[in-house]
Amino acid sequence: MADENVRDTRPTGTIVAIPSPAWWVDIAAAKNGSILQVHHPEHGWLVFVFPPESANKLGVTLVRHSALCEYFAGTLPPATVATYHTGYTRIPRHGVKEAGANA
Repeated sequence: MADENVRDTRPTGTIVAIPSPAWWVDIAAAKNGSILQVHHPEHGWLVFVFPPESANKLGVTLVRHSALCEYFAGTLPPATVATYHTGYTRIPRHGVKEAGANA
């Protein structure tokens, strides 16, 4: 599968999500990117390396989404959320959910 088509395969509709997973960010040893580690309850630590321009886009997008969460708080219908024994939460794709770090 070509990298440019991977976004076409992302989940749509109601998705399974992990609310507020533990995460950690560090600088790659070669100083050529940012390492993002996100903890998955069944798969352990998932590690991603983003080049500076991708890390910047991700950071800016998360800040914008955070502002949207504050702006629309209480004005959108609440998301339908069902928690499972695994700790996963189902969140509709159209819902706005604030992401956060476990500090």
